[in-house]
Amino acid sequence: MSLKETYTIINLTVNEKQLKRTAQRCRERNIIMPTFAVLKDPAKVPASIKTELQKVGLWEVNPRNLFRVTWKNEPIKTGGQYDGVNFMELLPAPNAISTGRFWGCVPMPCRNSIIMTANASIT
Repeated sequence: MSLKETYTIINLTVNEKQLKRTAQRCRERNIIMPTFAVLKDPAKVPASIKTELQKVGLWEVNPRNLFRVTWKNEPIKTGGQYDGVNFMELLPAPNAISTGRFWGCVPMPCRNSIIMTANASIT
């Protein structure tokens, strides 16, 4: 059996009609998509966007929050800009990860909080 027969190949053909419709809807709703370069380096966020973000809550459903999809958010509820990388250090005391009691219980950063995955299986 060939590789092509074994795996479904993803169709990466661009649907020009849908692309134009999506771009039009973004213009109508004033949605600006950040580039990967901007997400990687928040210093590249335009000043106008930073000004708008001062009035937007961190968890608010607002298209400007697309510029906050980074680990470098300032951890305040409203009007935050960018700061160092957000993380939480686990103490060396026994915990689910160090004891191995709960397989798959790994901290995952999610914006400004830590989420523990739910696939724990007791050994």
